[in-house]
Amino acid sequence: MKNLKSKLTKSLLSYHPEVINYDEFKHSAIFLPLVNINDRWSLLFEKRTKQIAQGGEICFPGGRVEKSETKNPILTAIRETTEELGVTPSQIKIIDRLPRLITPDGKLIDAYIGTLEIDSLASLHLNSSEVAKVFAIPLEDLVCSKMHKYVIKSENFSASSPEDEMENLLPVEKLGLPDRYIGSWGEKEYNVYYFEYDKEKIWGLTARYAKYISDLMRK
Repeated sequence: MKNLKSKLTKSLLSYHPEVINYDEFKHSAIFLPLVNINDRWSLLFEKRTKQIAQGGEICFPGGRVEKSETKNPILTAIRETTEELGVTPSQIKIIDRLPRLITPDGKLIDAYIGTLEIDSLASLHLNSSEVAKVFAIPLEDLVCSKMHKYVIKSENFSASSPEDEMENLLPVEKLGLPDRYIGSWGEKEYNVYYFEYDKEKIWGLTARYAKYISDLMRK
């Protein structure tokens, strides 16, 4: 028993994820770059190329957290930014970590905000296989942007009987669990934000983080 307690204590003092079911999520990290263009602080956005996942949509630099980066996803945000925008790590100055986001489709997002030290957007060396273009929204324009809110609903289910076709659903009757857990476990509402800037449509987690920054500046 003493050895087990010692092992537990050692494990508790070592790294463990902030989310207990971490392995059930697709983990990504993004960077929100602030750029000073013509003496105006702006938030930089990317537009994805057509041939990659979520092609043609607006996003921030970022990507999937590698296993070696799990303990420090800021490394992912910096790595992806350098790869996508063609900058060096020394040009990235992290200001702070933003609140973690969990999306309804099972994604865990770590986000960081900081400055990107460039003279102009034209000085970037974009990765043409991933980034179609970049643009920047001045912070004063971001604050004034009209943010629309919509709602999507997701529903959770368990199996009503062992004969249900869907695999791996919780077999409530088979396990002898209370009948109240048979079928639907209820709906979950999730807000989706959307706004436009210079004819670009910005929505989803990108708009949510843009809204978070905009809300901070209004306080």
